[in-house]
Amino acid sequence: MQDNRIKKSAWILFAGLCFLCGCSSAREITIIKAEPAHLQLEREEAGKTAQEKPAQQQPAQIKPEQAIPVQTEPVKTEPAQAEPVKTEPVQTKSVPTEPVQAKAVQETPQPPAAAEKADNKPVPAPQQQPPEKIAPKPEVAERPKKPVIKHNFAFGVGEKVTFAIRYLGITAGRATVEVVGITNVNGYNTYHISSTAKSLPFFSMFHKVDDLVESYIDVRGLFSRMLTKRIEEGNFHKKSELYFDQDKHTVKDNDDTYAIPPEVQDILSAFFYFRTLDVKPDKDPVIDVYAEGKVWKLKVQIEGREKISVSAGEFDCLRIKPFMQFESIFKQTGDVTIWVTDDVWHIPVLMKSSVAIGSINAVLTEATLVDQGLPPGTEPGR
Repeated sequence: MQDNRIKKSAWILFAGLCFLCGCSSAREITIIKAEPAHLQLEREEAGKTAQEKPAQQQPAQIKPEQAIPVQTEPVKTEPAQAEPVKTEPVQTKSVPTEPVQAKAVQETPQPPAAAEKADNKPVPAPQQQPPEKIAPKPEVAERPKKPVIKHNFAFGVGEKVTFAIRYLGITAGRATVEVVGITNVNGYNTYHISSTAKSLPFFSMFHKVDDLVESYIDVRGLFSRMLTKRIEEGNFHKKSELYFDQDKHTVKDNDDTYAIPPEVQDILSAFFYFRTLDVKPDKDPVIDVYAEGKVWKLKVQIEGREKISVSAGEFDCLRIKPFMQFESIFKQTGDVTIWVTDDVWHIPVLMKSSVAIGSINAVLTEATLVDQGLPPGTEPGR
């Protein structure tokens, strides 16, 4: 009996220590300045276009004050005197004509082919020469198509946000989402997005979580090019690799290939694409997302504005509710509600996800944001 009480006290002590280690004091939001990637792309495109155009020679323009007047003298002209032309009469001679005798026309002998035709004999068909063989043209690899440049003021290289994962009010783990850098994927420049979730050592003894999800988002078109997942949650282990061919509208999911609509997103890139949109209440975007062998319509409902206080500070937020029917970054069985900052960044401040028992909350504790300016026509306070 006494041993059970000791064990129970030990569990409570460990849980308390874990909770204290998980709680964090208010931390500052770090902001770094950078130029948006789409402006760099537009400048490069303009430079290439200017180099491709041949330089046209234009006539030199002379200013009025530089022009030298030219004096012209009148030219005297004398009338020309016409001389009379002497004409002599032309004598014509008569030419004697002789009568022309008509010659008899001789009949030409009929060709042998015509004679055989007259005798109703078959005419042999002319021999046809075989057609010349044309050498096949060498296959030229198609150049990758360049998608339309979409403006992105919401995120950039260097952004990193950290969350405390809390279950039943106790901090059970940490999650980070980071824009690592620009990575080339099959000839396309992409944002390398890394999302990690790990349980704290104490909770790992009961239910270990060690997830890594990496998405590669096209810098120009802001859609997915590749997604890799390594999920380890308790006894559940899963690895997958997705390669999106946005030109042929297909995705290779491990060993299977599926058809996809243009500019489809994955489970991680969908949220980053949402952040680039001009969202406001009563304006619910719908995003095509590929997951688990299907293309889903992700509808994001904008419910309203609220002020939220978390460890990282107090924020004016938009309360959104995504309707997901597929496995997202955090597995859930019920509703998901997210509070994002009501500004150009749309950083998630608080996420609540219902599970079988209670709820899992992700609370913002620290953030490094990239200031890329404001979109044209945006109020300075946003």
